[in-house]
Amino acid sequence: MAPGITLPFTFGENRPADRSQWTIYLSLNRAFPALNAALEAGYRFYHDTFGTDAHTVEFSWLQRLGPRVLLRPNLRFYTQSAANFYYYQLDQTAITPTATLPAPQGPFYSSDYRLSDLTATTYGLQVVWDATRWLQLDVALSQYDMRGRDGVTPQSAYPRARIVTAGVKLSW
Repeated sequence: MAPGITLPFTFGENRPADRSQWTIYLSLNRAFPALNAALEAGYRFYHDTFGTDAHTVEFSWLQRLGPRVLLRPNLRFYTQSAANFYYYQLDQTAITPTATLPAPQGPFYSSDYRLSDLTATTYGLQVVWDATRWLQLDVALSQYDMRGRDGVTPQSAYPRARIVTAGVKLSW
């Protein structure tokens, strides 16, 4: 370490060692032959023993443009409640972290933003081209935005991303 530079002592987190998770998923797929299109829709409810409840709703429209090109706009909404042991900071709590290994009996605490009360939205467009019977190419552009809802965690902690993907599928 360079002279004159000190690092503050920080405390790790202490999460429960076990977590049980439950999920219910419902989906609807509907073809619209007159439009040469289809709709894919889904809903997922999630609950775990961390105290998190989450809801996901997603929609995709599959639109054929001739025999070889498919457009697929999509939209996804996600929301979750905070884990029981999420704290942005411990200053106003009775929790005193220790510098030891995590304690399996607790108290449990974490400031990982992924455990906070949050929403996320993803929307985008994919283009799929069936170049031949054995070669398929695709490219997609998506926007991902996550936002906190607890009024405490800074919004700068939550990611935003523009995502570009490309794929090749070979069939034989």
